[in-house]
Amino acid sequence: MNQTFTPAATDAGRGRDLEPLARRFDAFCERHLRVLLLAFSVVYFVAMTVQSHLKPLWYDEMFTYSLAALPVGRMWEAMKAGIEVHPPLSFVLAHVAQKILGPTELATRLPFIAAFLGLLLSVFFIVRRELNAAWGLAAALLLLLTRSEYYATEARSYAIVMFCAAFALLCWQRMIAGQHQWWCLAGILCSTAAGTSAHYFGLLIPFPLALGELYRTWRRRRIDVRFWIAIFAGMSIVFLYLPLIRTTHRYVAHNLNPYRPSLTLQLYLHPMGTLVVLGSVILAALWLQFGFTGSALDRSVGSMGVAVFGLWLIPLFQVILGRFSNSMNPRYTESVVIGGVLLFAFGADRLFGNRQAAGFACFVLIAVAVFTTGVWQYRRARSTPHNPPIVDARGLPDLPIVIDQALLYTPMLHYNPELRNRLYFVTSPEDSLRTMDSDTLDLNMLAERGWLPVNVAERDQFFHKGSHFLLLSSTTPDVWLPAWELDKVNEMGGVAREVKRVGPNDYYFDVSIP
Repeated sequence: MNQTFTPAATDAGRGRDLEPLARRFDAFCERHLRVLLLAFSVVYFVAMTVQSHLKPLWYDEMFTYSLAALPVGRMWEAMKAGIEVHPPLSFVLAHVAQKILGPTELATRLPFIAAFLGLLLSVFFIVRRELNAAWGLAAALLLLLTRSEYYATEARSYAIVMFCAAFALLCWQRMIAGQHQWWCLAGILCSTAAGTSAHYFGLLIPFPLALGELYRTWRRRRIDVRFWIAIFAGMSIVFLYLPLIRTTHRYVAHNLNPYRPSLTLQLYLHPMGTLVVLGSVILAALWLQFGFTGSALDRSVGSMGVAVFGLWLIPLFQVILGRFSNSMNPRYTESVVIGGVLLFAFGADRLFGNRQAAGFACFVLIAVAVFTTGVWQYRRARSTPHNPPIVDARGLPDLPIVIDQALLYTPMLHYNPELRNRLYFVTSPEDSLRTMDSDTLDLNMLAERGWLPVNVAERDQFFHKGSHFLLLSSTTPDVWLPAWELDKVNEMGGVAREVKRVGPNDYYFDVSIP
């Protein structure tokens, strides 16, 4: 008798064969949870230490590195002067790490490495409570395959904000379940305050929780006053930073292009693009094994589902705030990735009929992908030349070295300290506005004088008749750099002669202005 081949049914049978193994794995995880998470944390720190060693500090991180070297009191005054446009928590944590471990790059990044681990653990516990340990591990590891993983070893505030968003959601999840309510309220308050103290867009952390709580209130017909007190108490810390916000607003006054719908799309594609591709591949692989045996829409989403969807909406809130802050960047609402990962885990579990085997298979697939990607990134990083270049100044004329590109000057100063007395950043806000529609970098560098060991000069100090100096210029593609200096030399009848190439796109010019 002829039989019709049904892939879904056949694959579902194979899926059932995995159920006993999945149950044993879940039982093992629950029985040895502390040991498992400790081992995970150790492996994570080892991997991130290696990654940090292979990854030079970039421009923004060097502000963190330099500010962290200041006493906390001077740090606040320097920030009021305009050195930084973010609130102080990240720099205070880096300061503490440098005090304990020394002024190294790894020490400066350590608080952010730890914050990203906190993010992974928070996501694990959120998903574990709703589903099981295998799905929790899959969701946590999936974060390591997204663009957000880059910020695990970046000495900036983004990992802290993501951790605060995930931890606040974890506390709220426990609170609505009736567990340790006062501790959970304290966690929500502290997460909101810490997220806002790390980045002003950390003020958006409460909005997903508020959406979930409003839905819960509608279902219960009762307002949880304690939750709203905790939320507003945490957000109120922003008033402490009003002096810094006024300075920040002045420095980013020219920083925002007119709003375009493509900006909103970019806010989603930058952090979520990789996740969409990975999620699609993983779902396709699971479908081949199990077939779709459930429906993601077969029951009410609940308060937790509303809050998770609220996380996914965070970039839209950034668009609204961006109209007032003159600042918009995908990094500022990177927490959208948390919403994406949670939506993937909860949705996939429903699509595959709430079976433990699907979560176990998903965990195995993602774990293999994390290991493979990690090995590939390690090999790629080892073969990538150091950028910015370590400069051998031998053979160069003994002249001042002029740089007008802040994204080049700061790394060159950091990695070539022997040139410190010869390196000068030449600022010209009007030329920067003309060439890249922003003078923020120039204003930041001007504010550094008197606070950090930099040599900042006005343009006329070098660009005048009879001047003779070296000009270090970069033609790095896809980097936000002005290019006014060689035009200015030509306008003044000067001569710029290339004398040395110090990197793939970096050149020394001997400049004479008659």
